[in-house]
Amino acid sequence: MKTQIIALDSQEDYLSVRDKLNWSQTGRVLLTWPITQPILTRLDLVLIQRHSTARGVQLALVTQDGEIRAIARELRIPVFESTKEAQAARWRVTTRGAVSRRGKRSRRGKRLSPAELLALRESAHPARPEWLGKPAVRWGGFAIAILSLLALLFYTVPSASLRLSPETRPQSLSLQVIASPTITQVNLAGRLPTYPISVIVEARGNRPATGSVLVAFKTATGNVTFTNLTEQAVDIPVGTVVSTLGSPAVRFATSKTGQVPAGVGRSISLSAIALSPGAASNLPADRLVAVEGQLGLSLSASNPFPTRGGSDSPVGGPSEVDRQALLAQVTSVLLKTAQEEMHANLPQGDMALTPSLAYLRTLEETYVPESGQPGEQLELTLRLEFSGQVVASADLRALVIPPLDAALPEGFILLPDSLSVALSSTPVLNDQGELAFSITAERSLQADIPAARVVALIPGKTGAQASQSLLEALPLASPPQIEISPGWWPRLPLATFRIQVQSGSLQ
Repeated sequence: MKTQIIALDSQEDYLSVRDKLNWSQTGRVLLTWPITQPILTRLDLVLIQRHSTARGVQLALVTQDGEIRAIARELRIPVFESTKEAQAARWRVTTRGAVSRRGKRSRRGKRLSPAELLALRESAHPARPEWLGKPAVRWGGFAIAILSLLALLFYTVPSASLRLSPETRPQSLSLQVIASPTITQVNLAGRLPTYPISVIVEARGNRPATGSVLVAFKTATGNVTFTNLTEQAVDIPVGTVVSTLGSPAVRFATSKTGQVPAGVGRSISLSAIALSPGAASNLPADRLVAVEGQLGLSLSASNPFPTRGGSDSPVGGPSEVDRQALLAQVTSVLLKTAQEEMHANLPQGDMALTPSLAYLRTLEETYVPESGQPGEQLELTLRLEFSGQVVASADLRALVIPPLDAALPEGFILLPDSLSVALSSTPVLNDQGELAFSITAERSLQADIPAARVVALIPGKTGAQASQSLLEALPLASPPQIEISPGWWPRLPLATFRIQVQSGSLQ
Protein backbone atom coordinates (compact mmCIF):
# COMPACT_ATOMS: atom_id res chain seq x y z
CA MET A 1 0.00 0.00 0.00
CA LYS A 2 1.26 3.49 -0.81
CA THR A 3 2.46 5.45 2.20
CA GLN A 4 2.57 9.24 2.62
CA ILE A 5 5.39 10.52 4.83
CA ILE A 6 4.75 13.74 6.80
CA ALA A 7 7.91 15.23 8.38
CA LEU A 8 7.08 17.17 11.52
CA ASP A 9 9.03 20.30 12.57
CA SER A 10 9.26 22.35 15.73
CA GLN A 11 6.36 24.63 14.69
CA GLU A 12 3.77 21.85 14.25
CA ASP A 13 0.55 21.54 16.31
CA TYR A 14 -2.60 19.46 16.09
CA LEU A 15 -4.30 21.78 13.59
CA SER A 16 -1.38 21.85 11.13
CA VAL A 17 -1.03 18.04 11.27
CA ARG A 18 -4.78 17.65 10.75
CA ASP A 19 -4.61 19.87 7.67
CA LYS A 20 -1.79 17.76 6.24
CA LEU A 21 -3.86 14.62 6.90
CA ASN A 22 -6.73 16.18 4.96
CA TRP A 23 -4.44 16.56 1.94
CA SER A 24 -3.47 12.90 2.05
CA GLN A 25 -4.68 10.69 -0.80
CA THR A 26 -3.25 7.43 0.54
CA GLY A 27 -4.46 4.83 3.05
CA ARG A 28 -1.35 5.04 5.25
CA VAL A 29 0.32 8.14 6.78
CA LEU A 30 3.71 8.02 8.47
CA LEU A 31 4.63 10.91 10.83
CA THR A 32 8.42 11.35 11.23
CA TRP A 33 9.41 12.95 14.54
CA PRO A 34 12.54 15.21 14.91
CA ILE A 35 15.09 13.79 17.31
CA THR A 36 14.73 15.09 20.90
CA GLN A 37 12.17 17.67 19.82
CA PRO A 38 8.94 17.52 21.94
CA ILE A 39 6.35 18.80 19.47
CA LEU A 40 2.90 17.25 20.09
CA THR A 41 1.37 16.36 23.45
CA ARG A 42 -0.50 13.19 24.35
CA LEU A 43 -3.81 14.99 23.77
CA ASP A 44 -2.63 16.11 20.33
CA LEU A 45 -1.79 12.52 19.42
CA VAL A 46 -5.21 11.35 20.64
CA LEU A 47 -6.93 13.95 18.48
CA ILE A 48 -4.72 13.15 15.46
CA GLN A 49 -5.44 9.43 15.88
CA ARG A 50 -9.15 10.17 16.05
CA HIS A 51 -9.05 12.29 12.89
CA SER A 52 -7.10 9.69 10.91
CA THR A 53 -9.50 6.93 12.01
CA ALA A 54 -12.46 9.06 10.96
CA ARG A 55 -10.85 9.44 7.50
CA GLY A 56 -10.12 5.68 7.33
CA VAL A 57 -6.37 6.29 7.27
CA GLN A 58 -3.82 4.11 9.04
CA LEU A 59 -1.40 6.13 11.23
CA ALA A 60 2.17 5.26 12.27
CA LEU A 61 5.16 7.11 13.79
CA VAL A 62 8.92 7.19 13.25
CA THR A 63 10.65 8.55 16.37
CA GLN A 64 13.57 7.92 18.70
CA ASP A 65 12.00 9.75 21.61
CA GLY A 66 11.23 7.25 24.42
CA GLU A 67 8.31 9.22 25.85
CA ILE A 68 6.59 9.54 22.48
CA ARG A 69 7.13 5.84 21.80
CA ALA A 70 5.51 5.02 25.18
CA ILE A 71 2.47 7.21 24.44
CA ALA A 72 2.16 5.64 20.98
CA ARG A 73 2.17 2.14 22.49
CA GLU A 74 -0.61 3.14 24.88
CA LEU A 75 -2.68 4.46 21.95
CA ARG A 76 -1.88 1.38 19.86
CA ILE A 77 -0.16 3.48 17.19
CA PRO A 78 2.58 1.54 15.30
CA VAL A 79 6.09 2.95 15.93
CA PHE A 80 9.17 2.29 13.79
CA GLU A 81 12.88 3.09 13.93
CA SER A 82 13.09 4.44 10.38
CA THR A 83 10.95 5.26 7.35
CA LYS A 84 12.54 2.39 5.45
CA GLU A 85 11.43 -0.07 8.15
CA ALA A 86 7.94 1.47 8.23
CA GLN A 87 7.45 1.15 4.48
CA ALA A 88 8.61 -2.46 4.47
CA ALA A 89 6.52 -3.61 7.49
CA ARG A 90 2.86 -4.63 7.63
CA TRP A 91 1.07 -2.27 10.01
CA ARG A 92 -1.17 -3.86 12.60
CA VAL A 93 -4.74 -2.70 12.47
CA THR A 94 -6.49 -2.51 15.89
CA THR A 95 -9.61 -0.81 17.13
CA ARG A 96 -8.84 -1.10 20.78
CA GLY A 97 -8.71 2.37 22.22
CA ALA A 98 -9.33 3.91 18.79
CA VAL A 99 -11.48 6.92 18.30
CA SER A 100 -14.62 6.27 16.28
CA ARG A 101 -17.16 8.64 14.91
CA ARG A 102 -19.31 7.99 17.93
CA GLY A 103 -16.83 9.80 20.21
CA LYS A 104 -13.59 9.43 22.17
CA ARG A 105 -12.73 6.17 23.95
CA SER A 106 -10.20 5.27 26.61
CA ARG A 107 -7.61 2.47 26.48
CA ARG A 108 -10.35 -0.02 27.56
CA GLY A 109 -12.76 1.11 24.78
CA LYS A 110 -14.82 3.39 27.03
CA ARG A 111 -15.98 6.83 25.96
CA LEU A 112 -13.92 9.64 27.62
CA SER A 113 -15.92 11.93 29.86
CA PRO A 114 -15.57 15.75 29.78
CA ALA A 115 -13.67 15.63 33.07
CA GLU A 116 -11.21 13.12 31.63
CA LEU A 117 -10.70 15.31 28.54
CA LEU A 118 -10.10 18.33 30.80
CA ALA A 119 -7.56 16.36 32.81
CA LEU A 120 -5.74 15.31 29.64
CA ARG A 121 -5.67 18.94 28.41
CA GLU A 122 -4.38 20.21 31.80
CA SER A 123 -1.64 17.57 31.84
CA ALA A 124 -0.55 18.69 28.38
CA HIS A 125 -0.72 22.43 29.22
CA PRO A 126 -0.10 22.82 32.97
CA ALA A 127 -1.19 26.08 34.65
CA ARG A 128 1.37 28.75 35.60
CA PRO A 129 2.59 28.82 39.20
CA GLU A 130 0.59 31.15 41.44
CA TRP A 131 3.63 33.20 42.45
CA LEU A 132 3.97 34.47 38.88
CA GLY A 133 0.78 36.44 39.31
CA LYS A 134 1.85 38.31 42.45
CA PRO A 135 2.31 42.14 42.03
CA ALA A 136 5.78 42.12 43.57
CA VAL A 137 6.95 39.61 40.99
CA ARG A 138 5.42 41.58 38.11
CA TRP A 139 6.92 44.89 39.29
CA GLY A 140 10.28 43.25 39.89
CA GLY A 141 10.30 41.86 36.37
CA PHE A 142 9.35 45.27 35.02
CA ALA A 143 12.19 46.93 36.94
CA ILE A 144 14.68 44.35 35.69
CA ALA A 145 13.51 44.98 32.11
CA ILE A 146 13.92 48.77 32.51
CA LEU A 147 17.41 48.38 34.03
CA SER A 148 18.39 46.04 31.21
CA LEU A 149 17.20 48.57 28.66
CA LEU A 150 19.15 51.38 30.36
CA ALA A 151 22.26 49.22 30.48
CA LEU A 152 21.84 48.45 26.78
CA LEU A 153 21.46 52.16 25.97
CA PHE A 154 24.51 53.02 28.10
CA TYR A 155 26.49 50.42 26.20
CA THR A 156 25.38 51.23 22.65
CA VAL A 157 24.14 54.85 22.44
CA PRO A 158 27.35 56.88 22.98
CA SER A 159 29.87 57.01 20.14
CA ALA A 160 33.26 58.61 19.66
CA SER A 161 35.59 59.50 16.81
CA LEU A 162 39.35 59.94 17.06
CA ARG A 163 41.68 61.64 14.63
CA LEU A 164 45.31 60.66 15.12
CA SER A 165 48.51 62.20 13.79
CA PRO A 166 51.04 59.36 13.73
CA GLU A 167 54.70 60.24 13.94
CA THR A 168 56.44 60.72 10.56
CA ARG A 169 60.11 60.61 9.71
CA PRO A 170 62.20 60.86 6.51
CA GLN A 171 64.28 58.06 5.04
CA SER A 172 67.09 58.78 2.59
CA LEU A 173 69.77 56.93 0.66
CA SER A 174 72.75 58.02 -1.49
CA LEU A 175 74.14 55.87 -4.30
CA GLN A 176 76.94 56.10 -6.85
CA VAL A 177 75.55 55.38 -10.30
CA ILE A 178 76.82 54.57 -13.79
CA ALA A 179 74.40 55.20 -16.68
CA SER A 180 74.78 54.44 -20.37
CA PRO A 181 72.65 53.53 -23.39
CA THR A 182 74.76 50.36 -23.73
CA ILE A 183 73.47 49.05 -20.37
CA THR A 184 70.38 46.92 -20.99
CA GLN A 185 68.94 46.40 -17.49
CA VAL A 186 69.13 47.70 -13.93
CA ASN A 187 71.95 46.32 -11.83
CA LEU A 188 71.71 46.77 -8.05
CA ALA A 189 75.44 47.50 -8.05
CA GLY A 190 74.45 50.91 -9.43
CA ARG A 191 74.27 50.51 -13.22
CA LEU A 192 71.32 52.05 -15.06
CA PRO A 193 70.20 51.97 -18.70
CA THR A 194 69.33 55.24 -20.46
CA TYR A 195 67.21 56.14 -23.44
CA PRO A 196 67.75 59.05 -25.88
CA ILE A 197 65.57 62.10 -26.21
CA SER A 198 65.77 64.85 -28.86
CA VAL A 199 64.76 68.47 -28.41
CA ILE A 200 64.19 71.08 -31.17
CA VAL A 201 64.48 74.72 -30.09
CA GLU A 202 64.37 78.03 -31.98
CA ALA A 203 65.45 81.55 -31.06
CA ARG A 204 66.13 84.94 -32.60
CA GLY A 205 68.97 87.28 -31.68
CA ASN A 206 70.53 90.53 -32.85
CA ARG A 207 73.57 92.73 -32.24
CA PRO A 208 74.90 96.04 -33.63
CA ALA A 209 77.03 95.80 -36.78
CA THR A 210 80.66 96.73 -36.07
CA GLY A 211 82.23 96.21 -39.53
CA SER A 212 81.94 97.86 -42.90
CA VAL A 213 81.13 96.72 -46.43
CA LEU A 214 81.80 98.23 -49.87
CA VAL A 215 78.77 99.31 -51.86
CA ALA A 216 78.67 100.38 -55.51
CA PHE A 217 79.09 104.13 -55.85
CA LYS A 218 80.09 105.33 -59.39
CA THR A 219 79.41 103.77 -62.77
CA ALA A 220 82.16 102.86 -65.27
CA THR A 221 82.16 104.03 -68.94
CA GLY A 222 84.01 103.01 -72.09
CA ASN A 223 83.87 102.55 -75.89
CA VAL A 224 82.58 99.48 -77.69
CA THR A 225 83.49 98.64 -81.29
CA PHE A 226 80.73 96.89 -83.31
CA THR A 227 81.81 94.91 -86.42
CA ASN A 228 79.44 94.00 -89.26
CA LEU A 229 79.07 90.30 -90.01
CA THR A 230 76.87 90.88 -93.09
CA GLU A 231 76.91 92.66 -96.46
CA GLN A 232 74.24 95.15 -95.34
CA ALA A 233 74.36 98.21 -93.15
CA VAL A 234 73.18 97.58 -89.56
CA ASP A 235 71.55 100.24 -87.33
CA ILE A 236 72.48 100.25 -83.62
CA PRO A 237 69.86 101.88 -81.37
CA VAL A 238 70.52 103.60 -78.07
CA GLY A 239 70.64 101.11 -75.18
CA THR A 240 72.02 98.20 -77.13
CA VAL A 241 73.47 95.89 -74.45
CA VAL A 242 76.82 94.17 -74.62
CA SER A 243 78.18 91.98 -71.80
CA THR A 244 81.01 89.81 -70.63
CA LEU A 245 80.90 86.03 -70.75
CA GLY A 246 80.64 84.03 -67.51
CA SER A 247 78.65 84.60 -64.35
CA PRO A 248 77.88 87.04 -63.08
CA ALA A 249 77.99 88.99 -66.37
CA VAL A 250 78.94 92.67 -66.43
CA ARG A 251 76.62 94.54 -68.80
CA PHE A 252 77.05 97.86 -70.64
CA ALA A 253 74.55 99.77 -72.78
CA THR A 254 75.28 102.17 -75.67
CA SER A 255 74.57 105.79 -74.90
CA LYS A 256 73.81 106.87 -78.49
CA THR A 257 72.70 105.48 -81.88
CA GLY A 258 74.93 104.47 -84.73
CA GLN A 259 75.07 102.58 -88.06
CA VAL A 260 77.63 100.04 -89.11
CA PRO A 261 78.40 100.45 -92.84
CA ALA A 262 77.52 97.63 -95.24
CA GLY A 263 80.12 94.95 -95.77
CA VAL A 264 81.69 92.22 -93.74
CA GLY A 265 84.34 93.56 -91.40
CA ARG A 266 83.13 97.16 -91.49
CA SER A 267 82.91 98.60 -87.91
CA ILE A 268 81.89 101.56 -85.81
CA SER A 269 82.79 102.63 -82.25
CA LEU A 270 80.12 103.88 -79.81
CA SER A 271 80.34 105.05 -76.19
CA ALA A 272 78.73 102.78 -73.50
CA ILE A 273 77.95 102.99 -69.79
CA ALA A 274 77.76 100.15 -67.22
CA LEU A 275 74.26 99.15 -66.17
CA SER A 276 75.40 98.57 -62.52
CA PRO A 277 77.62 100.95 -60.55
CA GLY A 278 80.70 99.79 -58.69
CA ALA A 279 84.32 98.88 -59.24
CA ALA A 280 83.27 95.51 -60.63
CA SER A 281 82.36 97.30 -63.92
CA ASN A 282 85.98 98.42 -64.50
CA LEU A 283 86.91 95.84 -67.15
CA PRO A 284 90.10 95.07 -69.01
CA ALA A 285 90.16 95.42 -72.82
CA ASP A 286 88.34 92.91 -74.98
CA ARG A 287 85.98 91.66 -72.22
CA LEU A 288 82.70 93.01 -73.60
CA VAL A 289 82.21 90.51 -76.42
CA ALA A 290 78.52 89.46 -76.40
CA VAL A 291 75.77 91.47 -78.14
CA GLU A 292 72.36 90.73 -76.59
CA GLY A 293 69.21 90.41 -78.71
CA GLN A 294 68.74 89.97 -82.50
CA LEU A 295 71.70 92.22 -83.27
CA GLY A 296 73.97 89.48 -81.95
CA LEU A 297 73.31 87.63 -85.23
CA SER A 298 74.57 90.54 -87.34
CA LEU A 299 77.26 92.18 -85.23
CA SER A 300 80.22 91.31 -83.04
CA ALA A 301 81.47 93.60 -80.26
CA SER A 302 84.59 94.33 -78.25
CA ASN A 303 85.97 97.04 -75.97
CA PRO A 304 89.40 97.90 -77.39
CA PHE A 305 90.31 99.79 -74.22
CA PRO A 306 89.60 99.14 -70.51
CA THR A 307 86.45 100.63 -69.05
CA ARG A 308 87.02 103.06 -66.24
CA GLY A 309 85.28 105.25 -63.67
CA GLY A 310 83.42 102.62 -61.62
CA SER A 311 84.01 102.75 -57.85
CA ASP A 312 82.75 101.42 -54.45
CA SER A 313 82.24 103.33 -51.22
CA PRO A 314 82.59 101.80 -47.68
CA VAL A 315 79.47 101.92 -45.40
CA GLY A 316 78.62 100.37 -42.02
CA GLY A 317 77.60 96.71 -42.02
CA PRO A 318 78.04 93.41 -40.15
CA SER A 319 81.38 91.73 -40.41
CA GLU A 320 82.19 88.02 -40.26
CA VAL A 321 83.24 88.53 -36.64
CA ASP A 322 79.78 89.92 -35.92
CA ARG A 323 78.18 86.88 -37.51
CA GLN A 324 80.25 84.39 -35.52
CA ALA A 325 79.68 86.25 -32.24
CA LEU A 326 75.90 86.38 -32.81
CA LEU A 327 75.84 82.66 -33.69
CA ALA A 328 77.65 81.76 -30.45
CA GLN A 329 75.29 84.00 -28.44
CA VAL A 330 72.09 82.50 -29.83
CA THR A 331 73.47 78.94 -29.63
CA SER A 332 74.19 79.42 -25.92
CA VAL A 333 70.63 80.59 -25.34
CA LEU A 334 69.25 77.62 -27.26
CA LEU A 335 71.35 75.18 -25.24
CA LYS A 336 69.82 76.45 -22.00
CA THR A 337 66.37 76.37 -23.54
CA ALA A 338 66.96 72.80 -24.71
CA GLN A 339 67.91 71.76 -21.19
CA GLU A 340 64.69 73.27 -19.85
CA GLU A 341 62.63 71.65 -22.61
CA MET A 342 64.35 68.35 -21.97
CA HIS A 343 63.12 68.37 -18.36
CA ALA A 344 59.66 69.72 -19.24
CA ASN A 345 58.91 67.06 -21.85
CA LEU A 346 59.93 64.08 -19.72
CA PRO A 347 57.44 61.61 -18.24
CA GLN A 348 56.96 62.21 -14.52
CA GLY A 349 59.79 60.78 -12.45
CA ASP A 350 62.26 60.30 -15.31
CA MET A 351 65.69 61.88 -14.78
CA ALA A 352 67.33 63.92 -17.55
CA LEU A 353 71.10 63.81 -17.59
CA THR A 354 71.52 67.37 -18.89
CA PRO A 355 75.34 67.23 -19.23
CA SER A 356 74.76 64.61 -21.91
CA LEU A 357 72.81 67.12 -24.02
CA ALA A 358 74.71 67.68 -27.28
CA TYR A 359 74.20 69.52 -30.58
CA LEU A 360 72.74 67.24 -33.24
CA ARG A 361 72.06 69.40 -36.33
CA THR A 362 71.07 72.87 -37.59
CA LEU A 363 67.57 73.09 -39.04
CA GLU A 364 67.60 76.83 -39.89
CA GLU A 365 70.23 79.62 -39.85
CA THR A 366 69.10 82.88 -41.44
CA TYR A 367 70.97 86.25 -41.23
CA VAL A 368 69.51 89.66 -42.00
CA PRO A 369 71.14 91.41 -43.78
CA GLU A 370 72.85 88.77 -45.86
CA SER A 371 76.60 88.59 -46.10
CA GLY A 372 78.16 91.66 -47.85
CA GLN A 373 75.04 93.80 -47.41
CA PRO A 374 75.07 97.03 -45.33
CA GLY A 375 73.08 97.42 -42.15
CA GLU A 376 73.28 98.83 -38.66
CA GLN A 377 71.94 95.65 -36.98
CA LEU A 378 72.65 91.97 -37.63
CA GLU A 379 69.72 89.63 -36.92
CA LEU A 380 69.83 85.83 -36.74
CA THR A 381 67.03 83.23 -36.71
CA LEU A 382 68.42 79.89 -35.52
CA ARG A 383 66.70 76.51 -35.07
CA LEU A 384 68.75 73.63 -33.67
CA GLU A 385 68.18 70.03 -32.65
CA PHE A 386 69.85 68.63 -29.50
CA SER A 387 70.02 65.06 -28.18
CA GLY A 388 70.47 63.85 -24.59
CA GLN A 389 70.20 60.77 -22.34
CA VAL A 390 67.42 60.06 -19.81
CA VAL A 391 67.00 57.49 -17.02
CA ALA A 392 63.46 56.06 -16.69
CA SER A 393 61.58 56.44 -13.42
CA ALA A 394 60.87 52.70 -13.25
CA ASP A 395 64.61 51.96 -13.45
CA LEU A 396 65.39 54.48 -10.72
CA ARG A 397 62.76 52.94 -8.44
CA ALA A 398 64.01 49.45 -9.15
CA LEU A 399 67.49 50.58 -8.06
CA VAL A 400 66.66 52.48 -4.85
CA ILE A 401 63.58 50.73 -3.38
CA PRO A 402 65.24 47.41 -2.40
CA PRO A 403 67.93 49.03 -0.20
CA LEU A 404 65.37 51.48 1.25
CA ASP A 405 62.99 48.64 2.14
CA ALA A 406 65.84 46.70 3.70
CA ALA A 407 66.51 49.66 6.03
CA LEU A 408 62.81 50.32 6.87
CA PRO A 409 62.50 50.87 10.65
CA GLU A 410 60.26 48.48 12.56
CA GLY A 411 56.81 49.87 13.27
CA PHE A 412 56.83 52.28 10.32
CA ILE A 413 55.26 52.12 6.88
CA LEU A 414 55.81 54.05 3.67
CA LEU A 415 53.64 57.07 2.89
CA PRO A 416 52.29 56.56 -0.64
CA ASP A 417 53.75 58.66 -3.47
CA SER A 418 56.46 60.15 -1.25
CA LEU A 419 59.52 58.73 -3.03
CA SER A 420 61.72 61.21 -4.90
CA VAL A 421 65.08 60.66 -6.59
CA ALA A 422 67.39 63.56 -7.53
CA LEU A 423 70.90 64.12 -8.83
CA SER A 424 73.38 64.94 -6.09
CA SER A 425 76.38 65.43 -8.40
CA THR A 426 76.96 66.50 -11.98
CA PRO A 427 77.28 63.53 -14.38
CA VAL A 428 80.75 63.19 -15.95
CA LEU A 429 82.04 60.87 -18.66
CA ASN A 430 84.37 58.12 -17.47
CA ASP A 431 87.01 56.32 -19.51
CA GLN A 432 84.43 53.94 -20.97
CA GLY A 433 82.24 56.80 -22.23
CA GLU A 434 79.62 56.19 -19.52
CA LEU A 435 78.06 58.86 -17.30
CA ALA A 436 79.12 58.61 -13.65
CA PHE A 437 77.20 60.52 -10.98
CA SER A 438 75.51 60.14 -7.59
CA ILE A 439 71.82 60.24 -6.69
CA THR A 440 69.86 60.78 -3.47
CA ALA A 441 66.58 58.95 -2.85
CA GLU A 442 64.20 60.25 -0.19
CA ARG A 443 60.79 59.15 1.05
CA SER A 444 58.53 59.73 4.07
CA LEU A 445 57.61 57.09 6.65
CA GLN A 446 54.74 57.05 9.13
CA ALA A 447 54.21 55.12 12.34
CA ASP A 448 52.04 52.05 11.77
CA ILE A 449 49.33 52.14 14.46
CA PRO A 450 46.68 49.38 14.26
CA ALA A 451 43.18 50.67 14.99
CA ALA A 452 42.50 47.69 17.28
CA ARG A 453 45.40 48.77 19.49
CA VAL A 454 43.97 52.30 19.72
CA VAL A 455 40.43 51.35 20.74
CA ALA A 456 41.73 48.81 23.29
CA LEU A 457 43.33 51.65 25.31
CA ILE A 458 40.40 54.02 25.75
CA PRO A 459 36.93 52.43 26.36
CA GLY A 460 35.09 54.10 29.25
CA LYS A 461 37.70 56.83 29.79
CA THR A 462 37.17 60.57 29.73
CA GLY A 463 38.53 62.52 26.78
CA ALA A 464 41.54 63.78 28.78
CA GLN A 465 42.34 60.31 30.13
CA ALA A 466 42.08 58.77 26.67
CA SER A 467 44.34 61.44 25.15
CA GLN A 468 46.98 60.91 27.85
CA SER A 469 46.84 57.12 27.46
CA LEU A 470 47.29 57.34 23.70
CA LEU A 471 50.19 59.80 23.94
CA GLU A 472 52.00 57.54 26.42
CA ALA A 473 51.41 54.31 24.55
CA LEU A 474 51.58 55.28 20.86
CA PRO A 475 54.09 57.13 18.62
CA LEU A 476 52.03 60.24 17.91
CA ALA A 477 53.21 63.56 16.50
CA SER A 478 50.52 65.54 18.38
CA PRO A 479 47.67 64.91 20.86
CA PRO A 480 44.70 63.08 19.31
CA GLN A 481 41.48 64.91 18.52
CA ILE A 482 38.59 63.19 20.35
CA GLU A 483 34.89 63.86 19.78
CA ILE A 484 32.22 62.16 21.94
CA SER A 485 28.60 62.02 20.83
CA PRO A 486 26.30 63.14 22.30
CA GLY A 487 28.40 66.08 23.40
CA TRP A 488 27.22 65.97 27.03
CA TRP A 489 28.25 62.32 27.45
CA PRO A 490 31.20 62.31 29.88
CA ARG A 491 33.12 59.25 28.74
CA LEU A 492 34.01 57.26 25.67
CA PRO A 493 31.78 54.27 24.90
CA LEU A 494 32.43 50.93 26.55
CA ALA A 495 31.57 49.23 23.26
CA THR A 496 34.69 49.39 21.11
CA PHE A 497 32.66 49.06 17.92
CA ARG A 498 31.19 52.51 18.70
CA ILE A 499 34.65 54.12 18.50
CA GLN A 500 35.88 55.20 15.05
CA VAL A 501 39.55 55.94 14.42
CA GLN A 502 40.57 58.17 11.52
CA SER A 503 44.13 58.10 10.22
CA GLY A 504 45.61 57.28 6.85
CA SER A 505 48.04 54.77 8.28
CA LEU A 506 45.64 52.84 10.50
CA GLN A 507 44.64 49.33 9.61
